[in-house]
Formats: sequence, structure tokens, C-alpha cells
Amino acid sequence: MIRDLYPSDFLYLLFHREPALSNEAGSCIFWDEEKASRTAYAPFLRQWLVPNERRFTWVCKDGNLIQALISAKERASPLSWEIDYFLLPQKGAKNLQFTDDISRGLLETVAIHAGMRGVRKVFFRSFSSNPFLDVMRSSNFKAYLNEYLFRAERLKLKTERHRSSEPSGEEGWIFRPRHPADDDALYRLLFNMQPAAIKNVECMNMREWLETREKSCFGEREMVLEKGNSIAGWLSMKDGADWGHFRVKAYAGEKDNLERIFLIAVNFLRNKKYVYCTVRDYQEELKGLVAEKGFEKKEEFALFYKEISITEKKPMLVSQQV
Repeated sequence: MIRDLYPSDFLYLLFHREPALSNEAGSCIFWDEEKASRTAYAPFLRQWLVPNERRFTWVCKDGNLIQALISAKERASPLSWEIDYFLLPQKGAKNLQFTDDISRGLLETVAIHAGMRGVRKVFFRSFSSNPFLDVMRSSNFKAYLNEYLFRAERLKLKTERHRSSEPSGEEGWIFRPRHPADDDALYRLLFNMQPAAIKNVECMNMREWLETREKSCFGEREMVLEKGNSIAGWLSMKDGADWGHFRVKAYAGEKDNLERIFLIAVNFLRNKKYVYCTVRDYQEELKGLVAEKGFEKKEEFALFYKEISITEKKPMLVSQQV
């Protein structure tokens, strides 16, 4: 039986650990193999404590046993969702078809409720090698992008130590926090750097980008590189006790700007044991830069999306009584 997550289910998630469930979906902000492969109740429950996030969750239950769980959160607007938790039984020869049937049922539940709420697109991210992706395709999710997670351990940029971590004042460059007024410039930056196939999904026009862009995570810092009235690059960073993660966007062909932003990120995070960088498959210059600086490719992810047919809400007709 598939139903909404009830408050009483939280006690089950807190105290029960069998059967072990693996997380088949992840957030763009930071997701590694350890987080995805372990029993994922604890990180899922922590997500409910994140402020300013609206979340929708359904479970598949058999009696008192939670067999699977799917959770989606709003992106930058209520018109797009991202599935960031998809907890399923570990696949084995005996329960392969059982797990696939549950998966399709939960994905269909998300699509139905998304349509009822006026959601236009639902996004999903998983390891590219995951055999579960065949289920996504059979549920009418379409692959549109690959991302790579690079990692450096005990990062040391010996040749860059003498350089400032911020280029403010250097040749007129300013590195500052992102402001809401930057949206127009950031949209132009993304539109000009992305291939047509990505634009068709994420940013064919300004309105679509504002609706479907990934929402900043709690604790994430967003910065922009500005010269004059022009924004030449964007940087996001998030860190934990012993790790840091960053993403970079800059115009293709402007390697100097890319290196400026890259060095700012690694200098901020250089005291972390592990430094991660997520690179989209069309960012060829960034791929070369992270390899040059000692990063190694750790994981590859596939991004999917699904167009949702919006369910129209028909007005209720009230009979007139004489």
C-alpha cells in the first residue's frame, strides 16, 4: 500500500533499521557514495529540520513494515520538484521484480500528486551506473545531462599559495555574495554557456529558469565574479567538518575567469581533508582544470526529468434548492 507519510511513521524510521534501504536519489549540493549506500533513515529525517523547504513524502507499507519511501522537495518555485530521497530495498535475485514494481508505483504517485499541484517538471539524480535507471526510463523520465564528482584529498596548491583568495580590486574585479538583482545577468551567463539540449530542459527562457533552477541548500554560499556591470562567473560552496564542495560556472573560452573562481574556492576550502567539485559534462575547460590541479574523478551522475501533465481542477457545481 502506498500512502502519505504519517507522523507515526517517524518513530518507525527512528528506531527500526531492517530491512536496510538504499538511497537511489541525491541532491546536487553534495552527495557521495557513503551517503547513498548506507541505510538512509537518519539523513532523511534531518532533511525535515531544514528551514524553508517544502517536502512531499510517500511510503510503501506492508502492515507495520515500511518497504520503501520516496520524497520530493520544491526547487526554486512550487512549479518544479526534485526527488532527493528514494529509499528502496537492496536489490537481489529474489526481490528484483518486487523492487521494480514498488519503484514504478512510487514514481507514478509522485507524478500524480505533482500534476494535482500544478508542477510542470520533476527532476531526479542518481549514479550513472545504477541499474535502477532502467525503471526511471520506463516511468517516462528522460535523461538529459551527466555530472561528474571530482575529489582531492589534503589539497595543496603549492604554486598558488602566494595568490590572494579574493580578486577584489585586482584589475577591477569584484568577488561578492550573490544578490537577487543578479538574476538577469546569471540567466544570460547560463543561457550562453549551456548546450541546446540543456536549455530546453532548464532555461529556454527566464521564466522557466526561475521556476526550475535548483534551490540553494541550507548553509550554501553563493558568490559572483563581477567587473563593471557584468557578471563573469558564479560560485557556490558548502562545507562540513572535514569536507568542502563547490560548483563553478563561467563563460566558455574565458579560462582566466574560470581560474580566478576556482582558486577562490580551493583557498576557502584548503584546510578540509576532502574537497569535492561537481562538473557538468559540457564544462570541458573546468574538467581540464580540476584534473590539472590534482582532482580525481570519483563518481558520475545521470540527471533525469519528467514533464508533468497538469490536472485541471474543475469547479464544484452546487445545486440550487427552491
